Amino acid sequence: MAKRGLKNEKYIKNLTTEGSTALKPKNDFGVNVFDKKEDTSGLIAGKLIRPRYNQEELLKSVDTEIDELIPRTKPDLPATVLRETYNDALADINDLTSQVESLESLNNTLLSNIEALNSTTESLLRQIDGLTISKVATDEQLNTTQQSFSTSQSDLQVAIQNSTQEAIQRVSLTARNQSLSQEVDLLREQLFGRTAQIAAGADSLSETVTINNLNKGGGDYEIYATAVRKSKGGFQQFKSGEKFEIVNSGTEDETVRFVKKDGSGYHGWFSINVPNSTQITGGKQFTVTAGSTVIVTLKPNESSINGKRPTGWGKTRNYDAKVVVKIGENDEIQYNTRLRKARKPSKL
Repeated sequence: MAKRGLKNEKYIKNLTTEGSTALKPKNDFGVNVFDKKEDTSGLIAGKLIRPRYNQEELLKSVDTEIDELIPRTKPDLPATVLRETYNDALADINDLTSQVESLESLNNTLLSNIEALNSTTESLLRQIDGLTISKVATDEQLNTTQQSFSTSQSDLQVAIQNSTQEAIQRVSLTARNQSLSQEVDLLREQLFGRTAQIAAGADSLSETVTINNLNKGGGDYEIYATAVRKSKGGFQQFKSGEKFEIVNSGTEDETVRFVKKDGSGYHGWFSINVPNSTQITGGKQFTVTAGSTVIVTLKPNESSINGKRPTGWGKTRNYDAKVVVKIGENDEIQYNTRLRKARKPSKL
């Protein structure tokens, strides 16, 4: 019968879908019984192969103290953070440290600048005090001269009226006029600051004209400029002698020239600019009127400078000459000039 049941496809299908409930009939004790009327009676479902069990695992299943089943307690560890969080915080700390160092360096630089400005301010205050004292002395001399001049005029009038003493008074007045003339010349010189200019480093071009190099700092070269070859930038800068101040404290106009020492024309790598005048080249002259100040500015001649050549790779060549500032044929001052031509700007 069991064999017949296995051949019953419908029964096999019911076993697959319904399980043991497909087994019929059962007695009151729930045991399947055989009935000739039912093809499925007496059939039981079960495994044909007896399973094997792991005895050690079975023992563990009834052991209430199994280590594998006891939950592990979390060990006490020191307070830590994720490495990613630590690295981010460390990067922020390093960035802030760099910022603090940069700000400290900037602060030190600003403090140095403040100290330098304080020193400059003190020096300027001392110069102002000196100029104030000089002005007071000049004012006193001017008052004295004016009083003396008024007295001389009164004496002159009295001398004209006193014809009996004309010869004697004429000699006296001549000497007095010469003295007054000298005092007036001295006063004019003081008023235009000639003495102060010479004391400050200006050169005396003539008895009434002084010239002052406003850009000193070239060492032995009063006119000093630097340049690189044309492909690297051409003319760079004047280190000294870019501007000159010419003061005429006399009563007559003076004619000034910038020429070479041999008189053939001044150094070809620069020309000069005079306010209210066209550019002056080739040693031409210009006029400084009486009682005026003229600022002369040197201007580089790019074409001439670009034609100069340095020497070797990364080396420089110096082009030296002497420039003469002249008034007439006898009054002059010589200045040493240098043009330094290099191949690279970093070599200047």
